[in-house]
Amino acid sequence: MPQSTLDRVLKDIHRLQPDELSRVWRAVEARLTTPNPGDEEEAFLNALLNSGLVSEIKRPVRAGKHDRPPVPIHGKPLSETIVEERR
Repeated sequence: MPQSTLDRVLKDIHRLQPDELSRVWRAVEARLTTPNPGDEEEAFLNALLNSGLVSEIKRPVRAGKHDRPPVPIHGKPLSETIVEERR
């Protein structure tokens, strides 16, 4: 959006009545929460949900690195073992 258009919109917002401002707020909020149209996976999942083929979309829980303790390995480093086996 060109800067002049953005400036005009921001000035117009100051002149709006409270009910009009609420409508603008809802429109902006809907625009910001709508998935990116370029996101094919999200569009596919939404299509499944809207068609009734699935009742909910469960998102995987992403565990951080600090949530899992490292597994102790006895003997020489694993990287050395892998290099030896590839020879």
